[in-house]
Amino acid sequence: MNLQLTKEKSVELSGWTGSTKKQFINLFKDKGDNVSEKDVMSILVYPFITPSDVYYSEDEIQYILIHLRDLSLTDEIKVETECSNEKCKKDLFQSVNVKELCEYTEGKFPIVDGPITWRELNKRDDVNMTHKQHKEEPYIYVEKYLHIEKYNDEIMTGFQRIMDVLDDIPLKDYNEVSDNYDRNRSKIELGYTFECVCGTETKIEMDSIPDFFNPLLPKEINFGSKKI
Repeated sequence: MNLQLTKEKSVELSGWTGSTKKQFINLFKDKGDNVSEKDVMSILVYPFITPSDVYYSEDEIQYILIHLRDLSLTDEIKVETECSNEKCKKDLFQSVNVKELCEYTEGKFPIVDGPITWRELNKRDDVNMTHKQHKEEPYIYVEKYLHIEKYNDEIMTGFQRIMDVLDDIPLKDYNEVSDNYDRNRSKIELGYTFECVCGTETKIEMDSIPDFFNPLLPKEINFGSKKI
């Protein structure tokens, strides 16, 4: 399955297997609450995408993960809320396909927007390696600014040059860099809109999808004193 992420970047997906579930269970047995996002990606994402060594943003990874789950499983997600109509307040329940819970906007990189020429990052580890060399900068800034290929037609020869240029521009222009980045990057929003029998539409927003990983774990599994 081919999934389009930006106007020029796509990824080929293949479904999870029985061994994927075994590895995922063992991960939680071994690490419990110490499981990291990197651990999850190493089992559920990178072995099942091509290419796997290029850079994918956090929102792109989330979009990929949703489609990998949909490709691999038939289990629906149960969502619930209360009707937003004060005169109704009916409890609303729905079982939906996981893809119905996300709205994705494709990124526009590479693109020229105002004084900035934005590029797509090539290697998966570019951000991590640069951040290790510039630990004084927040990770999110490193990720954002590495996408700058040119500023006012000057080719950025390295991350330090990018920072030097941005440090010297007026504050209003500096703030615009972030706005510029946000309107061109890939974005995902999680949520669902219920339609009540009273005719009211009630939209819920989510930070994460409930019970997303449940089909990959036994209904009850003991990890010492922990239960998942």
